[in-house]
Amino acid sequence: MTNEIVKERINLLTMSDVDSIENRILQERHIERYALVRKFAFGKVIDIACGIGYGSYLLSKNPDIQCVHGFDPDEKTINHAKNNFSCEKTIFTQGSVETLEENKVDTLVSLETIEHLKNPNSFKLMIERNKPKRIIISFPNKKTTHYNKYHLWDIQNEDVIIMLRKEYGKVHTFDFYDSSFMIFDRKSHSIEEKFFL
Repeated sequence: MTNEIVKERINLLTMSDVDSIENRILQERHIERYALVRKFAFGKVIDIACGIGYGSYLLSKNPDIQCVHGFDPDEKTINHAKNNFSCEKTIFTQGSVETLEENKVDTLVSLETIEHLKNPNSFKLMIERNKPKRIIISFPNKKTTHYNKYHLWDIQNEDVIIMLRKEYGKVHTFDFYDSSFMIFDRKSHSIEEKFFL
């Protein structure tokens, strides 16, 4: 009986199979992140560092969203997005956190972006320029800089709260697998608060 079990397990998987499954899981997690947060987005949406565009497309399927403007600094990536994920509610433009200036934004989505920025403060400056009503951000909730050469920072929830607390009062946080998600809503100032800030 033992030899039969060993034979079954040996024939079941190889390293290549395991690597293939792991890659598929990672791809699915990227898609799941957008599927998870799209219910929190509304109105005119910016998807910063949209990559090849699948996330902007998923966001656009929310009926509460008027349009999704996906930005990415890489021209080839944006061309792929335009060719594969364009629909009546998506627009794709080459641009970056450092250069983005879009007016009247309702929701800004930034999934797995801030840890890649040379200067994370550029994210705060982008927020100040665009003044979205809601920010949806995610980043790894574990140390990644030691094995991912593209991750320049290990971000903590407190780092983002400190960065955005002046203008964004309500914060909702949750974890999904190995990512932290934060949803910030802009403070609504009463007349009295405006005079005393």
